[in-house]
Amino acid sequence: MTELLGRRSQFSPIRTWLKSWDDGKPSTYPLIIHGESGCGKSLVAELASIESDFDPIISEAGDRDSTALKTSFGQGRSRSFFGQSRVVIVDDAMILDRREWREFEPLLKLKSFPLIILAITTDDVPYQVRRNALIVEIERPSSDHLFTHLKRVRAEHGYDHTDSDLIAISEVASSWRSA
Repeated sequence: MTELLGRRSQFSPIRTWLKSWDDGKPSTYPLIIHGESGCGKSLVAELASIESDFDPIISEAGDRDSTALKTSFGQGRSRSFFGQSRVVIVDDAMILDRREWREFEPLLKLKSFPLIILAITTDDVPYQVRRNALIVEIERPSSDHLFTHLKRVRAEHGYDHTDSDLIAISEVASSWRSA
């Protein structure tokens, strides 16, 4: 996650929580990452998982129903083809309905695999799910971080935008996605 921009203190609890799975089960479960749309929750969850040598299983709202959720949870309990432990990342938690949240209840008691829930606010996650969770907020990126990111993108892709163009974009953009 060294390539991520932002306050490092936001990322440290996520790393620590994932590493606690090597020592057994973590004291808090699940991990909830929340923040504004486009602030990088999905990227942080995926990169932290990979950095911690987990194979991430991403359950995205557009491709998800109750059956897909059960499939993701089943994959979370088994190792990958290469023998890696898996982590299930449930993106867009605010779209889950009550029936789908009930799927979580038995899993929360088992703590059988790392489960990361991504949401806009903590209120998007029912109290019974979040009461024992580690909750981490990912903040909106600063204009300095957006400018640094845009310079990286320019260098990587050979865009011909000037620094003043990138400064203007970074000052009006409110998220990584909009920049």
